[in-house]
Amino acid sequence: MSSAQILVVEDKTIIAKDIQQTLRGLGYDALATAPSGEEAIQKATELKPDLVLMDIRLKGELDGITAAAQIQTHFDIPVVYLTAHADEETIQRAKLTGPFGYILKPFAEKELHIAIEMALHMHNLERKLKNQERWLAATLESIGDAVLTTDADGKIIYLNPVAQALTGWTLAEASGKDVTEFLNIVDETTGAPAMNPLAKALQTNEAAHFDGPTLLVAKDNSTRLVEDIATPIRDESNEIMGGVLVFRDVSQSRQLEEQLRQVQKMETVGQLAAGVAHNFNNMLTTILGNVNLVRATLPADQTAHQDLQTVEETAQRAASLVRQLLTFARHQVIHPRPFNLNDLILSLDTTLHQLFPETVELNLITAPELGLIKIDSGQIEQLLFNLVLNARDALPNGGKVVIETANITLNQPLVSWPTKIFPGDYIVLSVTDTGIGISQEILPHIFEPFFTTKQVGQGTGLGLSSCLGIVQQNQGGLSVKSKPGQGSTFKAFFPRFQPPAVELQPEPQIV
Repeated sequence: MSSAQILVVEDKTIIAKDIQQTLRGLGYDALATAPSGEEAIQKATELKPDLVLMDIRLKGELDGITAAAQIQTHFDIPVVYLTAHADEETIQRAKLTGPFGYILKPFAEKELHIAIEMALHMHNLERKLKNQERWLAATLESIGDAVLTTDADGKIIYLNPVAQALTGWTLAEASGKDVTEFLNIVDETTGAPAMNPLAKALQTNEAAHFDGPTLLVAKDNSTRLVEDIATPIRDESNEIMGGVLVFRDVSQSRQLEEQLRQVQKMETVGQLAAGVAHNFNNMLTTILGNVNLVRATLPADQTAHQDLQTVEETAQRAASLVRQLLTFARHQVIHPRPFNLNDLILSLDTTLHQLFPETVELNLITAPELGLIKIDSGQIEQLLFNLVLNARDALPNGGKVVIETANITLNQPLVSWPTKIFPGDYIVLSVTDTGIGISQEILPHIFEPFFTTKQVGQGTGLGLSSCLGIVQQNQGGLSVKSKPGQGSTFKAFFPRFQPPAVELQPEPQIV
């Protein structure tokens, strides 16, 4: 026997007391009675009963139907109407409140008992269903992938927050739309419309995927590389009642894969370059040594001195090329020391300005209170000049170059190209130009050794590769942003040097 607590709402006191007595005889806890809708809401607020028996015609401004609607909405308490009114208008109004029972007076005790037990049981099932729905909704909303569901006709029912973010459409905007019209997907290679996997799953009654690398075109026409799986949803009779599409943005993972391949390729080339450079360096040492020996044995008036000078200058240029190769391969011998990057840049101010024609404006922006970096000063000069010369060559018709320093703290990893930069305190050297920019076809190759777009004899293709070697050798990072016609920005990140704390010696105590 149920011991449910029940609130009786009846404006006739004698009838209310009689109902209470009947309820107690059935084993229920008849908490209280209320003669009006206003008092019913108040007592429901205070007592939180398990069920309300509600008459429809009551004293006061609120009738039973209005009071029942508020009680169910605010407190989720089931209501059973216990009334003498059965006209069509009253019944239709009552149906809108979702009652758990409707008993006409006069009623039999058994009839009341059955209605109460059924109402309590139905409410308990409804509560469990709502909890399951909340659990499912919370799961779908917290999942990291985008989730989209449709009915059997392919009309959208639900989009989780990730799906809304990727597509740019809200659930209200997407609801009821055909999934083939709503989900704009195209082939990555050709740009042609791609087969919608959810539509395919609903047609074939089997799981389906995108046919190949696929781009999702969002509401703002931006594109994202996506992967997916679509599955039909079946009922107990194995009939399709809808479908679900789970998809994710894999643009970043594709970028990371490309970076990994690039790093592996550069590492292989670097090992080869290091071996070649060391052997070549030994040959140059022999050449330069013999040049000096021959020069020492020749009379001062011999014309061969000029020829030897040419040989020596050529060998020195070759030695410089070897140093760049060793820098790229991170085999260069370095002597790091702490210093302020601003001081170095300002000391090179005149030299840097001489690199540019009058059609190019050069600006130096040095951050106040810039931290220290610990690096070989020759390396940082090499990196700076390589980036500056690269910027100059990008301005054949003039423009502007900005060299800037900054203190930066990264709280999260910075996924950039060509290197990933880890959290920490950094000193950043930026070189920005307003030049021709770099096309997306060329950009992935600019750090490869010997890659150059310049004419033969105008560049070795080792400038940017040596810059990459310098930052990696010093536990730093490098990032590039460039678009054709919009210039380029190169940023070199170097860990901020923290001088070791000086331990204060205790003063000697005089005894």
